[in-house]
Amino acid sequence: AEQLKQLIRIGKVMAQKYQVVATNPPYMGGSMNKKLYSFVDRYYRDAKSDMYTAFIERANYLASRNAKITLVTPETWMFLESYNELRRKLLTNYNLISLCHLGTGAFDAGFGTVVFCYKKRIGAYNGIYVDLKGIKEKERIENWKIKIVCDKLFKNLPNNIIAYWCSENMAKVFNNKKIGECFELESGIVTGNNTLLLRFWYETSLKNTALYNVTNEFLNNPKYKWFKCNKGGGYRKWYGNYDYVVDIGNNAIDIKSNIDSSIYRLRNRKNYFLKGINWPLIGVDRFSAKYTPYDVINNKAANSIHFQSKIDKNLFAYLNSKVYNALLLMINPTVNYPLSNIASSPYVEVDFDFSDIVDECLEISKEDYDSFEYSSDFKRHFLCTKIGNWKIKELYNSWEEKMYMQYERLVNLEEKINKIYIHACGLENELDYKVDHNDIGIRVPKLKEDVVSFISYSIGCMLGRYSLDEEGLIYAGGECDYGRYKTFLPDEDNCIPITDEEYFSDDIVARFIEFVKIVYGADTLEENLDFIANVLGNKGNTSREVIRNYFLKDFYTDHLKVYQKRPIYWMFDSGKQNGFKALIYMHRYDADTVGRVRTDYLHKAQKYVETAMQSAQYTIDNATSASEKSKATKAVTKYTKQLAEMKIYDEAIAHVANQRIEIDLDDGVKVNYRKVQTATDGKFYEILADSKKIMVKEK
Repeated sequence: AEQLKQLIRIGKVMAQKYQVVATNPPYMGGSMNKKLYSFVDRYYRDAKSDMYTAFIERANYLASRNAKITLVTPETWMFLESYNELRRKLLTNYNLISLCHLGTGAFDAGFGTVVFCYKKRIGAYNGIYVDLKGIKEKERIENWKIKIVCDKLFKNLPNNIIAYWCSENMAKVFNNKKIGECFELESGIVTGNNTLLLRFWYETSLKNTALYNVTNEFLNNPKYKWFKCNKGGGYRKWYGNYDYVVDIGNNAIDIKSNIDSSIYRLRNRKNYFLKGINWPLIGVDRFSAKYTPYDVINNKAANSIHFQSKIDKNLFAYLNSKVYNALLLMINPTVNYPLSNIASSPYVEVDFDFSDIVDECLEISKEDYDSFEYSSDFKRHFLCTKIGNWKIKELYNSWEEKMYMQYERLVNLEEKINKIYIHACGLENELDYKVDHNDIGIRVPKLKEDVVSFISYSIGCMLGRYSLDEEGLIYAGGECDYGRYKTFLPDEDNCIPITDEEYFSDDIVARFIEFVKIVYGADTLEENLDFIANVLGNKGNTSREVIRNYFLKDFYTDHLKVYQKRPIYWMFDSGKQNGFKALIYMHRYDADTVGRVRTDYLHKAQKYVETAMQSAQYTIDNATSASEKSKATKAVTKYTKQLAEMKIYDEAIAHVANQRIEIDLDDGVKVNYRKVQTATDGKFYEILADSKKIMVKEK
């Protein structure tokens, strides 16, 4: 009887209703274990995506008829599709009294948070909404953005999103047809294992990579393994970010044979290599749409709309307009842009043909993207379009002026698009047609970056990747046709030494000077070298010393940045004393490369340093000038450290050189970078620069 009384008391407490319910519930997302998820799925089905939303429903149960309920939660319930039913029930049964949108960073959280209060519904209700996103702590209350909004507004918005900042005019735009009703949207392919099946396009061999004029028939051609793939690429309008290739050769045999069929999704093959409009699944706080060229296939990170012939350029313009960005920000203010959000967004049709505007935007953006090596359609560096007596500074100034004109032209075109759509939607008092320069996808000229890109192109010519006689990629694996190089010959043995003094007649500085002399002529050589050295800004008393120090200290860092830690030029590096460095081209690597670097260059460099040290020692023993002795003493100290470094390096490089290790370009840079530094006994010898940044981690 006593136990029964205790159970009754507990039951009363559990069944009790409250006038006020306030809580800061746990935010768990996908971290619920199986047992907890099953419980939430069973009892809180409409709020099962997160533990905090289950607490919202629980709070509703605990509240009495006239109670007020307040919670501190993430902002996701306000917008995400997975909470559609939760929002519908909340707006049907309750009135939102107030809501304070804190944004990212409140309570030291790395996600957006919101504080809101609601009560049982009594009809339409004007609630108070405070937007504190971006407001710094302790700012005056006058800076807060406060709105009075009737909650019936949310019932007229798609999926009942809590877009409290939406005006009546903006809300009317949602009455238009949805994009999903006008166009067929499609997610990209899912490989099931991107590490195995995706590469940057510049990693693989040209002989089995389909880069140009691709059709569906190429999939049946055993010659091709890799195909250009769009993996989203973040924010960029109109054109670009086609960085990857995917292994779908021989009808995706590698995917089908290595991956569980429940994981990969190859989608509709009829839409492969069609022109279209795509956007990144994961972006930034701005939406951007890009053109899908006919030779690119989309990954799941790049959703798209395909077209059998011409793309709809009015749709393209609309997606890149300020109006569409504002509408999409209401549907989902997070950085994700899934198909469902795009499909449910309104499509505003206007009586204007955007074909010419879009064509020009595409042309400008494509020219910008293809001006640099990270594009597979890169043809020639913009400072090397003319051969003769030229001053680099004048060529650069001319190119810079052109680029700024292109930049301003693109701004004007995008502002024209904005004006037309803002006027069509009656949003003149709410949206400014002006384009923020941070929103323009193309880059403005940056002198140092552009000179560095010129130096990178010169290295490509030295190692045979490019030729001054032809445009585009000349060699990236397979058989090399040396007849394609006449004006400037590539290095014969695929090894260019980099030393802190001129020990080799054909070291990297000598070859670079030769390149500059051939491209721009002997008469302007010194002026051009001075210009390059001044831009680089490295230490040195002469332009040659400055350039040498750039190759020693900064070139490889810049190369890793441009090639996203997948270097195609590998640097053999003895260490911090700069005793020995040398560049090779990965695509020309063979089993004898490491041995050749060791015997033909490292050993010779050691002899040069030994000779230089003997000369410095002789100066110490015989010079009468104190300054000469001091300078020679410093040199001997340097040479001693370098020789000690090179001795240790020689022992390391010998272990892998003698084993004649082969590489497979299909494995990619990370795997091969480790492979060429690992002996057959499994021991790793760090003979290449920045190995820890590049290599695939050991399992």
